[in-house]
Amino acid sequence: MLYVHGGLLRYGGTESYMMNYCRHFDRARITVDFAVHGEGTGAYDEEVLAMGGRIYHLPVKGQDYRGNTRALRRLISAGGYRAVHSHIDAGNAHVLRIAKACGVPLRVAHSHNTRTQSDSRLRRWYNALEKRRIPGVATHLFACSDAAGRWLYGRCPFTVINNAIDLEKYRPDADLRAQLRGELGVADGQPLIGHVGRFSYQKNHQKLIDIFAAFVKLRPDAVLALIGEGETRPAAEKQAAACGLTDSIRFVGTTSRVAAYMQAFDAFVLPSRFEGLAVALVEAQAAGLPCFTGREAMPPESDITGLVRFFPPEAGPGVWAEALAEAVLPDAVRTGTAADIAAAGYDIRQEAGRLQRFYETGILGMTIA
Repeated sequence: MLYVHGGLLRYGGTESYMMNYCRHFDRARITVDFAVHGEGTGAYDEEVLAMGGRIYHLPVKGQDYRGNTRALRRLISAGGYRAVHSHIDAGNAHVLRIAKACGVPLRVAHSHNTRTQSDSRLRRWYNALEKRRIPGVATHLFACSDAAGRWLYGRCPFTVINNAIDLEKYRPDADLRAQLRGELGVADGQPLIGHVGRFSYQKNHQKLIDIFAAFVKLRPDAVLALIGEGETRPAAEKQAAACGLTDSIRFVGTTSRVAAYMQAFDAFVLPSRFEGLAVALVEAQAAGLPCFTGREAMPPESDITGLVRFFPPEAGPGVWAEALAEAVLPDAVRTGTAADIAAAGYDIRQEAGRLQRFYETGILGMTIA
């Protein structure tokens, strides 16, 4: 089958979703190829190839619409795919329209967000038009949350597929925690606040640094670790310097060791402007971390464990900082959350089997159950 992604296979939420599931499919029964947009090497390319998948690079649609259409049509036709699963939100209409014309019987649209990434008026208009076309070309509509489904599909019925994770990677590990804190130069008892997310408008690092600046006034020895890369990193570095926080913030960059870093953190902060349902927030809960996020940006079902605190839009950085100070205690004991997360449907071993069964039967017209 073919997965279609809107960029390269970098470290990101949608990519994490796709890879988490692919790792746990029975590869004797199902192989996933990837169509990505743009040239270059992705973080997961070698792993995809090792699993038996292939990676095809398409021209970026916004730069070469006709070239993208031709390349995608050739790929789907030549590959003989029986299923195409598109992960590009409003862009799913374009992909699945081609898949339908090529006779692909199983065509899945997947919503991973709750708004478009662009503020361009023309882009918003085009995306709204494409959203309305999706139900006419897709055989199944998936979303990572109720909010993400309603945003992309309106009143059309859809199925929520949870952003499941490998829970074994996040069980408390004192030795790993000490190792990672040592690498970051953080001592025992020193508060370490963590964030995982691409440096982008969506993730709102500006507010995150404002929150941390307020927290440092309460805990001067605090450290903030930022995992990710992206176009807004230079602005974040400049803001950190202007606030006198350069020595207190660790710009880690991209890494394959997110689970290990979660062990090192004392709290997780995610002040995104919008989200579907952040994989990183599920991971942080799996690690037993107190989590802080925005009420309007994050769907309520993202609180799987009772560890998530939601803040209204009007809550200033000082309000977030005071809540952090109450939660980050030197003698805090993390409790196991695996049972709660698995019961809520976020155990990848269970959910990957469910999705694989759907792929195997979906081409016969059956629905996911």
